Amino acid sequence: MIRVGMIVPANNVALEYDMYRMASENMSFHSTRMRPSRNCEPDNPEKFRNELKQAYGLLKRSSDVIVYGRTYGTHKNAGIIREVFGMDVIIPEEAVIEYLQESE
Repeated sequence: MIRVGMIVPANNVALEYDMYRMASENMSFHSTRMRPSRNCEPDNPEKFRNELKQAYGLLKRSSDVIVYGRTYGTHKNAGIIREVFGMDVIIPEEAVIEYLQESE
C-alpha cells in the first residue's frame, strides 16, 4: 500500500475527490489542511514556514510521499517548501513549466 499524504488548503473541496478518482487500488490518502489565503504569496514568509512545518509534521511519519496540493507560496517561496520537506518535492508551478518546455 502506498500512503499519500496531502497538504490541502482549507477551502479546497476538489483535491481529495480528484486524487481518489485517479488512484490505483494500492493507494491510500491522508490529508491535513492549511488555512486559506487571500493572496497568491504569503505576506509573512516566517509564518508560512511555520504553518508548513506543522502540516508536514503531521504527515511525514505516516506517508510514503507527500503532495503539496496548493499553489499558495510556490512562486516566490519554493525554497521554503524544499527546506521544510527536506527531500524532493514537486512544485506544481515548476512542474507545469517543465512539462510545457519538454512538449515544444
